[in-house]
Amino acid sequence: TEIYTLSLHDALPISAARKYLERATSVPNWETAPNEEFSGHVSYNLSCTYSRLAQHEADVAKKSALLDLAAGALTSAAANGGTQEATLEEDLKTGDLVPLAGSPAHSERLKEIRKKFREAWAARARKR
Repeated sequence: TEIYTLSLHDALPISAARKYLERATSVPNWETAPNEEFSGHVSYNLSCTYSRLAQHEADVAKKSALLDLAAGALTSAAANGGTQEATLEEDLKTGDLVPLAGSPAHSERLKEIRKKFREAWAARARKR
């Protein structure tokens, strides 16, 4: 197993990922039967990218703006349960979403987002 740590030097690939994911959210769905779950994954990954970028932002206003973007993308992901519960919890505790989870300004919004995820997961379970 390789241990990967993010440094300021590694921020360029994250910036590239941000651009790619932002474009992916604006492209019309090309499938004949749209897959809502897939679009949730794109939003989830975009949220992780914004949160990770915020971790390395020194400017307080820019950091806050990135965390706002992370929360917005996570809200979109929650609408259709864009990730598994274990993944969300792990990312909030020790992964890419730690900066968002640690932001007092976003704690109430994060509670609402978690609630939306739970509702989406329950709805998906009822369909099966």
